[in-house]
Amino acid sequence: MSDAALYEMMLDNMVFGIFVTDKNGSVTYVNQSMLDLVDMERAAFMVLNFDEMYREGLIKRNITKSVRESKKPAFLSNTYYTDEGKAHKIIGFSSPILDENGDVLYVMSMIMGHLQELLMSVWMEGESTDRELKQIGDKSPDLIYESASMKRLIAQAKRVSKVDTAVLITGESGTGKSVLARYIHNESRFGSHELVEVNCAAFPETLLESMLFGYEKGAFTGALATGKPGLIETAENGTLFLDEIDSLSLNLQGKLLKVLEEKKVQRIGALKSREIRFRLITATNAVLEHKVAEKTFRADLYYRINVLPLTISPLWERPEDIRILSKYFLAMFCKRYDKIKLLTPTAYKDLTAYHWPGNVRELKNFIERLVIMSDNEKLEFVYFPELFLHESARQVNENHLFNEDTFKASDFSLKTSVENYEKALLAFVLSQYGLGEASEILKVDPSTITRKRHKYGLDKNA
Repeated sequence: MSDAALYEMMLDNMVFGIFVTDKNGSVTYVNQSMLDLVDMERAAFMVLNFDEMYREGLIKRNITKSVRESKKPAFLSNTYYTDEGKAHKIIGFSSPILDENGDVLYVMSMIMGHLQELLMSVWMEGESTDRELKQIGDKSPDLIYESASMKRLIAQAKRVSKVDTAVLITGESGTGKSVLARYIHNESRFGSHELVEVNCAAFPETLLESMLFGYEKGAFTGALATGKPGLIETAENGTLFLDEIDSLSLNLQGKLLKVLEEKKVQRIGALKSREIRFRLITATNAVLEHKVAEKTFRADLYYRINVLPLTISPLWERPEDIRILSKYFLAMFCKRYDKIKLLTPTAYKDLTAYHWPGNVRELKNFIERLVIMSDNEKLEFVYFPELFLHESARQVNENHLFNEDTFKASDFSLKTSVENYEKALLAFVLSQYGLGEASEILKVDPSTITRKRHKYGLDKNA
C-alpha cells in the first residue's frame, strides 16, 4: 500500500468529517466521515463551492471565507440544505493553510458529529454568534444578555463605572443586581482592589453595625481584645456594595450617611474617626420612594445614594435573554455534574414562554434541576415551568384528595379542601423561596404567610 493510499484510508476512518476548500471556496478534498455526516456521494460533494452556496442562501454563514480573510481559525456552525430541502447541521472548526508568504492556499474544516456534536451543542445549540462567545468570556461571566434593554443597561453601567459617584441598582429579586454591581466594580478604577459585599437583610442590627463599622478592644462584651476593622474599612480604595439597603435601621442609616458626608469612619468604642475612601454601590428590590414616604428610610440618605440609578428589568420583560442564559447555565451545570445534556427547540420555546417570577435565579435553579434529574441527553420538560406553583395541586391530587372515596368521606368539605390546598401550596412555595419572595409570588403580606405557616405547622420545618 502506498503512503498516499494509507493516508487516505486513515482520513476516511477518522471520527471527524474533514473537507478542504481552495481560495475560491471550492471543495478540493472530502473524507468519508464527512460524506456520511451530510449523506452525500463524493462526486456531489466535490463540486460544491461554499462562496456560491452562501450567495444563493443555501448556507447561513460562510465561515471558510471568514477564515481566508482573517487568516485565523474559527468556530464553524452552519445549516446546509440539499437540493431536496433536507437540512444538515454541521459544527466544527475551520483553519487556514498558508504558503511560505503567509497567504491562504486552502481552508481545512473539521466537522464534529454524533457525540462531539452533542457536546458542542451544549454551548452552541442553534445558530450561535461570535458575540455570545464574547459575552461568556466576559469579566463577569454571569453577565449574559441579548435583549435591547440589557444592552442599554450595560452601556449605562460602563459609563457609570468611570466615575466615583454612588450608584443605586433597583430591580426585582433574582434579576442579578449583585452581578451588575461586580461588573461596575471590575470596570472602574477601583477594580484592582476589593469588592466588599454585604446583605443588609441577613444580620440583626447590632451585629450588622459592628460588621460595618468595626470596634475597638473592650467596646462590648465578647469583643476581640485586639479590636476589629469593619467592612467599610476593608473596602478602602475599593467598592462597598450594600445589598437590600432598605433593610438598614434608621439608626444605621444615619451612621452610614455621616460616613458618606464626612468621608470618615469611626469604630464602635473609638474616640476618633479616620478618613476613608471607597466607591459605594447599593441595591434594593423595594421602592425607596415609598419607604421615604412611610418614614422607614431617610430622605437625605436616599438622595445621597440615588445619584446614578440603574434598573434591571424582570426576566419576563426580556425573553430574548432567556435562551442565552439557558445555554450558559446548561453548559455550567453539565460541566459541574459531568453530564451531557441538550435543550431541544421545544424546550427553549417553553422556557421563553414562562414568566419566571423568580427571574434569573429561578431559571438557573430550574436548569440545574433539569440537568440533575433528567435521564435523557435531550432535555424535554417532564412538567412545564408554568406548573411550578401548581405542583402542590398535583401533589394534592396524588394524595387522593379529589377521588371518589374522598368525596364520600364524612369530614370532606369545601373548607377542609381549601385549607389542604393552601397548606400544600405554602409548603411548596416556601421550599423554593424565602419569606420575602414567597410573599411577592403569592401576592400577600409576609405577616400573612408567617401566620398561616404557624397555623399549618410548617414553621417547624423552617
